[in-house]
Amino acid sequence: MWSAWARVDAEAALAAAGSPLRLAEVIRVVGQRDPARAEALIALHPELAGDGSIWRGLAENLAVSDPAAAVALAWERKAGWQEILTNWSAGNPKEALAWASSLEDGPQKRRSLETVIREWIRADPAAGLNAARQLPPGHTAKVLTAQAIRGLAHQDPDAARKAAALLPDNMGRQAVVAALADGLRTSNPEMAFEVLRDIRWDVLFQQQRMWIRYPDGGSAVQERHEGIPHFDELVRHFAELNPQATAEVILPQA
Repeated sequence: MWSAWARVDAEAALAAAGSPLRLAEVIRVVGQRDPARAEALIALHPELAGDGSIWRGLAENLAVSDPAAAVALAWERKAGWQEILTNWSAGNPKEALAWASSLEDGPQKRRSLETVIREWIRADPAAGLNAARQLPPGHTAKVLTAQAIRGLAHQDPDAARKAAALLPDNMGRQAVVAALADGLRTSNPEMAFEVLRDIRWDVLFQQQRMWIRYPDGGSAVQERHEGIPHFDELVRHFAELNPQATAEVILPQA
């Protein structure tokens, strides 16, 4: 009722609303047409300032004309900023990345960059990889780079393998190679096995445990292990160093 009335005569609805619950309903409608007016109304009613649904609605409406201001508002009010930024990134990743890069160093910048690049990777792994490579060395850069390589491996195995080979060690090369093998396990199992043979042992067996736990797509790679002397030799060597870990991976799982 109050929403419908506010769409017809917002001022009359505001005057008659009375309770915070009704006021919030009316202000949400006002915010669809005039976010600034809605924000001013909230300032007049401090009891509504903690209503996240109002701020989220205002930010979503503001995102149509000014996505940067919308994300900033949603971040300040803890009202769905990540979803708004994700939508912006899906429509204009370059603009969203430029905005995120312009923020002062701190949690907002780090989390915003991660959100933008993660969405870009989902839509275009190659472009997302280029964006991730511009990040300063650190955990976030390593995680996003690995995700991009995994996504690219699904689309273009050769390009993914070449890109992984060019990455410096400070970008988490071993984790990237493991992600490459994971992405290749369905698109190019033979190449995935070739990659696995060059992985450090701890990374290799961590990857194998994951494939055993989530076998969909991994069986083709595991079949390549049988009868390959080089791999058998590696297994024997690792078994001497760590028999228990080897047994967990090689023996059939219950």
